[in-house]
Amino acid sequence: MNRTRLTRGMLAAAAAAALLAGCGSGSDDAAAGPTTPPANPSPPAVTDAFLDIVRLAIVSSPEDAEPASIDNVVATTPEDNEPVAP
Repeated sequence: MNRTRLTRGMLAAAAAAALLAGCGSGSDDAAAGPTTPPANPSPPAVTDAFLDIVRLAIVSSPEDAEPASIDNVVATTPEDNEPVAP
């Protein structure tokens, strides 16, 4: 009975030591000074007729209106440039 208690106590102590060791030192090197984040390059200005129509429809369409017909809209598939996120 005492041996089981001792074993459990040692296991608990070992687990606590492992948890504390995983925390790290906690010291912070504040002397390095603040770092400025790198500037994000602006995306290239690519005009796509299909995206322009979609953006216009999103901005100008109220929520309670009937859906607009897209029969006359031609989806563009350019071969000379990469897709750009809107």
